[in-house]
Amino acid sequence: MGEKNTTAAGQSAQSEGGWQWCGQCERASRGGGGYSCGYDDCEGYIGTIWTWEYVRREHPYLPEVPERNVIYTLKK
Repeated sequence: MGEKNTTAAGQSAQSEGGWQWCGQCERASRGGGGYSCGYDDCEGYIGTIWTWEYVRREHPYLPEVPERNVIYTLKK
């Protein structure tokens, strides 16, 4: 299943690899379906959720496949 954009570029309901990154908690997950953070202890929602592919395109130093519960702070 391909990436389907629902808002801005990089924000989508479904990511190609299934991973999403939450700007609220700065962790990657496979849950939430692009609408909410995949972690129960986070209140991230669609405005802060980005596909992992988009985040990596903008920050290529990040790993190709993220690990759960690891904080990925984006360098400027």
